Amino acid sequence: MNEKSYDKISERWHEFRSNKHINPLVIEFAHLVKKEGLILDVGCGTGIPITEFLVNEGFRVVGLDISKNMVKKAQSMKISNTKFYVGNIMTWHDNNTYDGIIAYDSLFHLPLENQKNVYRILSSLLTKDGYLFFTHGKELGEVKSKMFDEEFYYSAIDLEMLKKTLEDNSLEIIRLITDYQDEFDSRDLIVIVQKK
Repeated sequence: MNEKSYDKISERWHEFRSNKHINPLVIEFAHLVKKEGLILDVGCGTGIPITEFLVNEGFRVVGLDISKNMVKKAQSMKISNTKFYVGNIMTWHDNNTYDGIIAYDSLFHLPLENQKNVYRILSSLLTKDGYLFFTHGKELGEVKSKMFDEEFYYSAIDLEMLKKTLEDNSLEIIRLITDYQDEFDSRDLIVIVQKK
């Protein structure tokens, strides 16, 4: 469902995201990751603004998104030092390991039954001492809601289950902020972890 919905709104999404600021915690994440390292952007959308920001910070970026229209738009942007792929993080195969992984507003689209296993996958893709940044929900459940008149699915595990899952996958919490808010943004949960 989400794949088709994002395909339908790709142009409106690109226009909406083009006017967005970079969350200060994304900037913090970029400062943590090894200089000139390789970053995976899970749910990269059209590459704007996050992939573009990371490239401007000196990183090489691989973008992954379930929406073929989002990826097509991202490729058309011709952002240097990037490769964009259509795929689902749960089934995607890659020979790279990454110094950083960012999943901004993407993991909460996974089915509830995948919410624990995705951290095993992400951990396996990280280099030792690499960093993962993600946004998420903080309460167990599933919900559907509309964005740009299209329906989207969301799910989350609860906060204690998430903390245990991260620990089980050698991911040490560096920053965990609930009910984040600044003048531009609000998120239920923002987390930065490091692979040990």
